[in-house]
Amino acid sequence: MQWRRLAPAVLVILLFLIVIIMKTGDAGGMSQEAFAVLLILFIGIFVFVFISAPDEENIEAIQTSTKTENLQQSGTKQLESVLPDPLDEGFDSPLM
Repeated sequence: MQWRRLAPAVLVILLFLIVIIMKTGDAGGMSQEAFAVLLILFIGIFVFVFISAPDEENIEAIQTSTKTENLQQSGTKQLESVLPDPLDEGFDSPLM
């Protein structure tokens, strides 16, 4: 994520946290105002994460371009698994 987008979000979150601390200190505990500010903070974070998530079209385009690059780099050779055989490693019995 770019710092230009992240810095204002972090400042707003810190501002909300300061307001929540001040409201809780004034009321001697969790008050309705502090809870409302906390709720708005969580809704704002959810909206920010939802909006900044990549679209499905962008994800598919990235995956297709990555696959194309991998095919071009590897040429005609097949990819072989580098993982060891589970039976040789001792994972032959189920855990449950």
